[in-house]
Amino acid sequence: MKHDHSQFATIRTPDALPDVDARILRFKPLVHSAARRVHARVGGAVDVDDLIQAGFVALTESARSHARPTEDGFAAYAKARVEGAMI
Repeated sequence: MKHDHSQFATIRTPDALPDVDARILRFKPLVHSAARRVHARVGGAVDVDDLIQAGFVALTESARSHARPTEDGFAAYAKARVEGAMI
């Protein structure tokens, strides 16, 4: 059985990095609001700073792996990844 892996192969050039940085800065408030929501649900079991750190790691990975140019799809993808990493 053969699988087509061409959709998963992404080549990142140095030109793509400023786009990643811009996405991270643009969606920074998403990480902070998600951290507050998750912290409210779990109470004092987890520190907010730890949640924010996990969220930024997930946001960075999302920004690097999402190859589509539209921000609509990325916003939903990033929100799911960030909250999933925090939980």
